[in-house]
Amino acid sequence: MVIEQNPGSTSKRVRHSQTIGKGYVTRRTFTKMTAASAAFVAAALAVPKEILEAKELTPEQKLVFKEKITLADRKAAAENLAKLRAKVAGGAKKMAKKMQMGGGMIAPPPVLATDPNGHMIPDYFGTPNWAYSPPLTKFIDKLAGLTSGAANALGQYIPLAVADKTTYAGSDYYEIAVVEFEEKLHTELPPTRHRGYVQLSTTNVPGLQFPLVNPDGTPVLMPDGVTQAKGVDKPHFLGPAILASGAPKPGDPGTPVRIKFYNLLPTGPKGNLFVPVDREIMGSGMFEIDDPHNPGFTIMGNFTDNRAVVHNHGNNSVWIGDGGPHQWIAPAGENPDYNRGVGAIPVPDMWFDPITHAAVPAGTAGATNDPGPGVFTIYYSNAQSARLMFYHDHAWGITRLNVYVGMAAAYVITDQVEQDLINGTNNSGVNPGLLKVLPDIGIPLVIQDRTFVDPATIAMTDPTWLDSTQLTYGTTPGTAKLGDLWYPHTYMPAENPWDPSGAAAYGRWMYGPWFYPPTTGLKQGTVPNIYYDPVNAPWQPPEMPGTPYPSTPGEAFMDTQMVNGTVFPYLEVEPRPYRFRILNAGDDRSLNLSLFVATGIVGTISLTGGGSGYTADPIVTIVPGAGDTTGHGAQAIATADVDPMSPTFGQIIGIAITVVGSQYTANPVVTIAPPTGVGGTTATATATFFLNNASGFPSEVGMIPVTGTSWLPPFDVSGVADVANAGPSWWHIGTEGGFSPEPAVVPPQPLTWNNNPTMFNAGTVLDISLALGTAERADVIVDFTAFAGKTIILYNDGPAAWPAPDPRYDYYTNCQDQTSTGGYGVVPPGKGPNTRTIMQFRVGNTVAAPNPDVTLANLKSVWAQTVTNGVVTKKGVFATCQDPIIVPQPFYNSAYGKTGQGTDTFPTAADQMFIQVNKISHTFQPIDAAGNLQPAVTLPLQPKAAHDEMGGVYDKYGRMNGMLGLELPATTSQIAQFIPYGFSSPPVDLYHGSLRSQLIGSLGDGTQIWNISQNGVDTHTIHFHLFNAQLINRVGWDGMA
Repeated sequence: MVIEQNPGSTSKRVRHSQTIGKGYVTRRTFTKMTAASAAFVAAALAVPKEILEAKELTPEQKLVFKEKITLADRKAAAENLAKLRAKVAGGAKKMAKKMQMGGGMIAPPPVLATDPNGHMIPDYFGTPNWAYSPPLTKFIDKLAGLTSGAANALGQYIPLAVADKTTYAGSDYYEIAVVEFEEKLHTELPPTRHRGYVQLSTTNVPGLQFPLVNPDGTPVLMPDGVTQAKGVDKPHFLGPAILASGAPKPGDPGTPVRIKFYNLLPTGPKGNLFVPVDREIMGSGMFEIDDPHNPGFTIMGNFTDNRAVVHNHGNNSVWIGDGGPHQWIAPAGENPDYNRGVGAIPVPDMWFDPITHAAVPAGTAGATNDPGPGVFTIYYSNAQSARLMFYHDHAWGITRLNVYVGMAAAYVITDQVEQDLINGTNNSGVNPGLLKVLPDIGIPLVIQDRTFVDPATIAMTDPTWLDSTQLTYGTTPGTAKLGDLWYPHTYMPAENPWDPSGAAAYGRWMYGPWFYPPTTGLKQGTVPNIYYDPVNAPWQPPEMPGTPYPSTPGEAFMDTQMVNGTVFPYLEVEPRPYRFRILNAGDDRSLNLSLFVATGIVGTISLTGGGSGYTADPIVTIVPGAGDTTGHGAQAIATADVDPMSPTFGQIIGIAITVVGSQYTANPVVTIAPPTGVGGTTATATATFFLNNASGFPSEVGMIPVTGTSWLPPFDVSGVADVANAGPSWWHIGTEGGFSPEPAVVPPQPLTWNNNPTMFNAGTVLDISLALGTAERADVIVDFTAFAGKTIILYNDGPAAWPAPDPRYDYYTNCQDQTSTGGYGVVPPGKGPNTRTIMQFRVGNTVAAPNPDVTLANLKSVWAQTVTNGVVTKKGVFATCQDPIIVPQPFYNSAYGKTGQGTDTFPTAADQMFIQVNKISHTFQPIDAAGNLQPAVTLPLQPKAAHDEMGGVYDKYGRMNGMLGLELPATTSQIAQFIPYGFSSPPVDLYHGSLRSQLIGSLGDGTQIWNISQNGVDTHTIHFHLFNAQLINRVGWDGMA
């Protein structure tokens, strides 16, 4: 090996024959794994040496391996932990002082040990290693709207980018930079640090010429290192939004957008992220690349955190403007040996002066495509119809973190069809009645969940956050700062084989070495537990995970919802229809959105007398108080002390609300059942109703208990939203793919579950309202006409994860105290953390700007296509602006002018409409642009797969993983199915790109039908770059739709 130090650089050039381990299993390895099933099973059953040696433990310490950890297992582990702690402390009454959080009690963490690098070593079994936001008041800050005219009192709004239409004729041109800044997100929080986008001032678009500064007060400098950057506006969260012009006919050119993108993030140590970065994730730690200037040598170094790229999520881009993971750039002067990804190729027809790097006309002598250091050029064709997209960072290894800290903004394409529907014109031919059926371009509602650092609690729940040697733990490492963004950074194993339950009380994710069967062949398995102490800490097992710290989490579900960057916002609306463009921009959380009228609930319950003689928990009854004729549904539980050795034996020692009820207008009456024994006294309690919080408006959704097998999971005692308080329905008109085939009414609908254990899909979600997975969008109209004077809550009851929830990620008013398993305490009414009540609509009583054309009937009429004697006499919205559907189904009848009567319909036979689970090809009749059926074609199904089950996919440390991959063709029960594919594996599909769709079945069409088999617990959204996809159908493994 030859190592050559490069002067002026921290990287090294190395010449050798092997590359650094990539941290994933290669295709060749997976092929070997699936080629011989017997060998695979034998390897999976191999037990690590450390586990075998543990056989000599006492019977009380018998190892318990599981392939599933239930809530009951975790609660049993929590009880065991509490008993052991009490035993060490000499009894429950002698335990060390505890601290309170949301009504819950948390044991103080131990004094943490440090490793040779000085980093604190996490305590995996005695500390939650999780954090929670402070209890922020809901609905006291107005929603941040689009442009400065819709600013709230915090100064928040989403700027609208201003196009330069001069520099590149026929294109909209923008100069946009990523910078670090701070912005206030809630009245009760100080400014929170972000990284996000800002439009730079130019000669043609000067704007405010706002001098840009870093959070430390130093100027943000242009790549020349001298000139201070100036913005068209101040940096704002989710800004600047770009409004582009698309094309109403599929494949036609829109108005291109060209962007000169600057990375103006801080450099050196100031360039570190301020959320934890796992350096073992591919693209986040060490790198080794070929040295382009010295053949046979490589360059080694470490990736920096200030890399960035722009990916336009959903744009029909050419690859050089895609903004993929390998197209990142670093700021000018940062790591000169490796300052841009291998795919960062400049747009070929954007020319710049080689000295000043200013844009110059094509043909200018000496001009270059290279925009200079720390700069990247982008071209978007916009050859697609109207839709909401968003542009965000996609840098290799840190995409999840960069987006979490703010690197995302809206990108809206409009077209002639949409403009006709807004303005009452008919240039596209879809609107001969000249109706203004769309109110406007729409109000953006970008929903994200975040957790903010609370210095009052984080030292107890996540003590390693205060490790001053971890330079990405917050903006002030070593000190907790209120309002900093928090991100999970300790891999908490769900299992503890040394606990009789097999579970870890605070665990969250499956850990391979303790899974059944255990994973082997890891870079690092378990290690000795430095906190193991059978005498003073008997809850600590002899081993702990050998995962890195910080570690990427299995998933990241946060506790506080914000919309457009405002935490728990409100919006004042008139009693008329509004258009909303909704985007779920959370990292992992899926949503089920409904609108409910806010109502009075039972807010608090207090024990006033413990009584005596109780030998079991009594029944608690709550009835409406005097004058209350509507209150109903509230429930509570009481806890009796049945320990004969306790000084409160026989008394009621606790009472808690389980269901808050609905429509209460006065304090209810609480009755605790008397003890069953002789001579005891009855306990007493009082309760209060709650309506308005500090906002002065109702803040809660009424909840009622349910019975039956198709509602809540067995562990959920919260009840469901009271449909008697249902708000307006969603008029669903579009998705991330543009306008839908026809408007659909989606009513408020509490989530329901399939709890029938005899069915294959038991435990999955059944009924939904407006369900949005991550990055999914909805174009909706909400008619508030019938709700004048009401307060409406945007409510989410989507499980986290979906559909296999962990109740600790469900934050709602008066939720159960979950501190014993590392969760939150009780959320008080009117406050957060809360992931259910997202925002509040305050409906006024008068209409200043009526829009009478916006009715459901008009929408359906304008959307539909009309065909007379085989000739299109009135164009339809969907048929005009969308690619022809691939597999015709009757759901598209109105979109193509079919009545659905008799033979005037698309095929209705199940084997033509849908693809069954046992098929390897599909025969169907495609359609032409007018919707006419064509001769049948047969396409083979391309077998793809997704997997997230431990034991099937995992990383080099045995952590949970989710992977896409291939499935063996014509799989059977006798042949291994799934072949996981690593991120850097060779391509398996090659496509010929084109702007205009070709008829399905024509020569060179290239259309494929993918059969994606999902093997796992969670639902995963899949996003394709560079081409569009159409969903044909979903089907369960049992063949049920």
